[in-house]
Amino acid sequence: MTILPVFIKNILRPILSPILGALSKRIEVADPWEKHERKVPKDTFGSGNINDWQWYFDGKSSIEVSSVEQICHWLCECEYALDKDLFQEDDFWQHPVTLEATKTGDCEDQALWAWRKLTELGIYSELINGRMLTPNTPEESTHVWVLFHRDGEPFILEATARTIETMLMPLEEAKHKYCPSVSVSGSFQTYVYDGYIENIKATSSQ
Repeated sequence: MTILPVFIKNILRPILSPILGALSKRIEVADPWEKHERKVPKDTFGSGNINDWQWYFDGKSSIEVSSVEQICHWLCECEYALDKDLFQEDDFWQHPVTLEATKTGDCEDQALWAWRKLTELGIYSELINGRMLTPNTPEESTHVWVLFHRDGEPFILEATARTIETMLMPLEEAKHKYCPSVSVSGSFQTYVYDGYIENIKATSSQ
Protein backbone atom coordinates (compact mmCIF):
# COMPACT_ATOMS: atom_id res chain seq x y z
CA MET A 1 0.00 0.00 0.00
CA THR A 2 2.91 2.36 0.63
CA ILE A 3 5.06 1.46 -2.39
CA LEU A 4 3.31 3.74 -4.92
CA PRO A 5 3.40 6.95 -2.81
CA VAL A 6 7.08 6.33 -2.03
CA PHE A 7 7.79 5.72 -5.72
CA ILE A 8 6.04 8.95 -6.70
CA LYS A 9 7.87 10.95 -4.03
CA ASN A 10 11.37 9.56 -4.55
CA ILE A 11 11.43 8.64 -8.25
CA LEU A 12 8.74 10.45 -10.23
CA ARG A 13 8.86 13.81 -8.46
CA PRO A 14 12.54 14.56 -9.34
CA ILE A 15 11.85 13.54 -12.94
CA LEU A 16 8.65 15.55 -13.28
CA SER A 17 9.86 18.69 -11.50
CA PRO A 18 11.89 20.03 -14.48
CA ILE A 19 8.94 19.28 -16.78
CA LEU A 20 6.53 21.12 -14.50
CA GLY A 21 8.97 24.02 -14.29
CA ALA A 22 9.16 24.27 -18.07
CA LEU A 23 5.38 24.07 -18.48
CA SER A 24 4.76 26.65 -15.75
CA LYS A 25 6.80 29.23 -17.67
CA ARG A 26 4.10 29.18 -20.36
CA ILE A 27 1.38 30.03 -17.85
CA GLU A 28 0.63 33.63 -16.96
CA VAL A 29 -0.69 34.18 -13.44
CA ALA A 30 -3.05 37.13 -13.05
CA ASP A 31 -3.28 37.04 -9.26
CA PRO A 32 -1.04 34.77 -7.13
CA TRP A 33 -3.53 35.17 -4.28
CA GLU A 34 -6.40 33.55 -6.20
CA LYS A 35 -7.12 30.26 -4.41
CA HIS A 36 -8.90 26.99 -5.18
CA GLU A 37 -10.24 24.32 -2.84
CA ARG A 38 -8.13 21.21 -3.38
CA LYS A 39 -6.81 18.21 -1.48
CA VAL A 40 -3.17 18.93 -0.68
CA PRO A 41 -0.79 16.24 0.68
CA LYS A 42 0.65 17.15 4.08
CA ASP A 43 4.26 17.04 2.95
CA THR A 44 3.54 19.67 0.28
CA PHE A 45 3.72 22.12 3.19
CA GLY A 46 7.10 20.74 4.25
CA SER A 47 8.82 17.38 4.57
CA GLY A 48 8.67 17.68 8.36
CA ASN A 49 4.87 17.93 8.36
CA ILE A 50 4.24 14.25 9.05
CA ASN A 51 1.18 14.47 11.33
CA ASP A 52 -2.50 15.05 10.60
CA TRP A 53 -3.63 18.65 11.04
CA GLN A 54 -5.74 17.75 14.07
CA TRP A 55 -2.55 16.69 15.88
CA TYR A 56 -1.44 20.33 16.15
CA PHE A 57 -4.63 21.11 18.07
CA ASP A 58 -4.34 18.21 20.50
CA GLY A 59 -2.95 18.75 23.99
CA LYS A 60 -3.76 21.55 26.44
CA SER A 61 -2.15 24.92 25.81
CA SER A 62 -0.62 26.69 28.81
CA ILE A 63 -0.88 30.14 27.18
CA GLU A 64 -4.22 31.92 27.38
CA VAL A 65 -4.96 34.68 24.88
CA SER A 66 -8.11 36.65 24.15
CA SER A 67 -7.03 38.81 21.20
CA VAL A 68 -4.82 38.94 18.14
CA GLU A 69 -2.58 41.43 19.92
CA GLN A 70 -2.00 39.02 22.81
CA ILE A 71 -1.01 36.34 20.31
CA CYS A 72 1.52 38.76 18.83
CA HIS A 73 2.86 39.81 22.22
CA TRP A 74 3.66 36.21 23.11
CA LEU A 75 5.30 35.54 19.75
CA CYS A 76 7.49 38.62 20.20
CA GLU A 77 9.09 36.84 23.16
CA CYS A 78 10.07 33.81 21.06
CA GLU A 79 13.41 33.27 19.40
CA TYR A 80 14.04 32.17 15.83
CA ALA A 81 16.22 29.11 15.25
CA LEU A 82 16.77 26.75 12.34
CA ASP A 83 15.67 23.12 12.57
CA LYS A 84 19.25 22.01 11.87
CA ASP A 85 20.43 23.84 14.98
CA LEU A 86 17.53 22.78 17.22
CA PHE A 87 16.79 19.23 16.10
CA GLN A 88 19.63 18.31 13.71
CA GLU A 89 17.02 17.83 10.98
CA ASP A 90 16.41 19.70 7.75
CA ASP A 91 12.70 20.15 8.52
CA PHE A 92 10.98 19.47 11.84
CA TRP A 93 7.50 20.76 12.72
CA GLN A 94 7.11 21.36 16.45
CA HIS A 95 3.81 20.81 18.19
CA PRO A 96 2.43 24.20 19.39
CA VAL A 97 2.49 23.01 23.01
CA THR A 98 6.18 22.14 22.59
CA LEU A 99 6.85 25.63 21.27
CA GLU A 100 5.27 27.04 24.42
CA ALA A 101 7.97 25.21 26.40
CA THR A 102 10.92 25.99 24.14
CA LYS A 103 9.83 29.48 22.95
CA THR A 104 12.24 28.78 20.10
CA GLY A 105 11.52 27.67 16.55
CA ASP A 106 11.51 28.58 12.89
CA CYS A 107 8.76 30.09 10.74
CA GLU A 108 6.39 27.12 10.60
CA ASP A 109 6.68 26.44 14.34
CA GLN A 110 5.69 29.97 15.27
CA ALA A 111 3.07 30.23 12.51
CA LEU A 112 1.49 26.94 13.63
CA TRP A 113 1.10 28.31 17.15
CA ALA A 114 -0.49 31.53 15.87
CA TRP A 115 -2.80 29.59 13.53
CA ARG A 116 -3.99 27.37 16.38
CA LYS A 117 -4.58 30.31 18.70
CA LEU A 118 -6.50 32.30 16.09
CA THR A 119 -8.66 29.27 15.35
CA GLU A 120 -9.33 28.74 19.06
CA LEU A 121 -10.53 32.35 19.26
CA GLY A 122 -13.01 31.65 16.46
CA ILE A 123 -11.10 33.81 13.96
CA TYR A 124 -10.92 32.51 10.40
CA SER A 125 -7.28 31.82 9.57
CA GLU A 126 -5.10 29.87 7.16
CA LEU A 127 -1.62 28.48 7.59
CA ILE A 128 0.12 29.29 4.30
CA ASN A 129 3.23 27.83 2.70
CA GLY A 130 4.91 29.80 -0.07
CA ARG A 131 7.76 32.25 -0.55
CA MET A 132 8.55 35.49 1.21
CA LEU A 133 9.78 37.95 -1.39
CA THR A 134 12.40 40.62 -0.88
CA PRO A 135 13.63 43.24 -3.37
CA ASN A 136 17.06 41.62 -3.70
CA THR A 137 16.08 37.97 -3.54
CA PRO A 138 12.70 37.38 -5.23
CA GLU A 139 13.49 33.65 -5.42
CA GLU A 140 13.88 33.32 -1.65
CA SER A 141 13.23 29.88 -0.17
CA THR A 142 10.07 28.45 1.35
CA HIS A 143 8.34 30.37 4.11
CA VAL A 144 5.24 29.78 6.29
CA TRP A 145 2.92 32.50 7.59
CA VAL A 146 -0.71 33.04 8.60
CA LEU A 147 -3.63 34.77 6.90
CA PHE A 148 -6.57 35.79 9.09
CA HIS A 149 -9.70 37.92 8.83
CA ARG A 150 -10.61 40.72 11.22
CA ASP A 151 -13.77 42.80 10.78
CA GLY A 152 -14.15 41.23 7.37
CA GLU A 153 -10.70 42.34 6.21
CA PRO A 154 -7.78 39.95 5.45
CA PHE A 155 -4.48 40.41 7.30
CA ILE A 156 -1.11 38.71 7.26
CA LEU A 157 0.39 37.63 10.57
CA GLU A 158 4.16 37.28 10.17
CA ALA A 159 4.95 35.16 13.21
CA THR A 160 8.72 35.58 12.97
CA ALA A 161 8.59 39.39 13.21
CA ARG A 162 9.57 40.76 16.59
CA THR A 163 7.27 43.76 16.87
CA ILE A 164 3.48 43.93 16.55
CA GLU A 165 3.83 46.73 14.00
CA THR A 166 5.77 44.46 11.64
CA MET A 167 3.88 41.30 12.57
CA LEU A 168 0.44 42.48 11.41
CA MET A 169 -0.13 43.75 7.87
CA PRO A 170 -3.28 44.27 5.80
CA LEU A 171 -3.18 41.80 2.93
CA GLU A 172 -3.26 44.54 0.30
CA GLU A 173 -0.05 45.99 1.77
CA ALA A 174 1.60 42.59 2.15
CA LYS A 175 0.80 41.03 -1.22
CA HIS A 176 4.04 42.18 -2.84
CA LYS A 177 6.03 40.59 -0.01
CA TYR A 178 4.55 37.09 -0.22
CA CYS A 179 3.76 34.53 -2.90
CA PRO A 180 1.48 31.75 -1.54
CA SER A 181 1.46 28.15 -2.74
CA VAL A 182 -0.83 26.11 -0.49
CA SER A 183 -2.80 26.65 2.69
CA VAL A 184 -4.95 24.94 5.29
CA SER A 185 -7.81 26.55 7.22
CA GLY A 186 -8.81 26.05 10.84
CA SER A 187 -11.38 23.50 9.67
CA PHE A 188 -8.55 21.65 7.86
CA GLN A 189 -9.77 22.53 4.38
CA THR A 190 -6.78 22.82 2.07
CA TYR A 191 -6.30 25.21 -0.84
CA VAL A 192 -3.94 25.74 -3.75
CA TYR A 193 -3.10 29.34 -4.67
CA ASP A 194 -2.24 30.48 -8.18
CA GLY A 195 1.06 31.63 -6.68
CA TYR A 196 2.03 27.96 -6.72
CA ILE A 197 2.79 28.39 -10.43
CA GLU A 198 4.98 31.43 -9.77
CA ASN A 199 6.85 29.54 -7.08
CA ILE A 200 7.50 26.60 -9.42
CA LYS A 201 8.90 29.08 -11.96
CA ALA A 202 11.20 30.61 -9.36
CA THR A 203 12.37 27.26 -8.05
CA SER A 204 13.03 25.80 -11.51
CA SER A 205 15.14 28.84 -12.48
CA GLN A 206 17.50 28.50 -9.50
